[in-house]
Amino acid sequence: MSNGDHLHTWTAWQPAYAEEIEIPEFVLDNVLTAGTVVIAGERGLGKTSAIVPMMLSVAGLCRDFPMKASILRKVIYVSEDPGQVRRIIRAMVENGDVAATPAEINDAFKLVQATRLPVDD
Repeated sequence: MSNGDHLHTWTAWQPAYAEEIEIPEFVLDNVLTAGTVVIAGERGLGKTSAIVPMMLSVAGLCRDFPMKASILRKVIYVSEDPGQVRRIIRAMVENGDVAATPAEINDAFKLVQATRLPVDD
C-alpha cells in the first residue's frame, strides 16, 4: 500500500472486551441514552406507538409515564407518517396522559417529515 492509500474507517478495530465499562448518560432511565437515536424496523410493528410516549416523557410532557426521564430534553422526531404521530399525541392529550398545552407540546416536541434524499446527498 502506498502512502496515499487510506484504510477504510471500518478497519479501525477496537477491543471488544474492556476492563472498565463506561456508563452511558441516560435520558430515559436505563432505556434511552443521550444523543441521536435511530429506531428502525418493518412497517406496522408498533415503533411509533411505543416510541412517541417515551419521547413525550423525555420532553417532560408525559409526567406519569412509567419510564421516567432523568434528563429532560427537547425532542426532534422524524417520521414517515407525521399524521400518525399527531393522532397518538392527540389521543394521549384527550386521555389525560399529556399534561401540557398545545404550545408547550409544539415547543418541546418538534415533528419532521422524513424524506428520501438523492444518493449524492
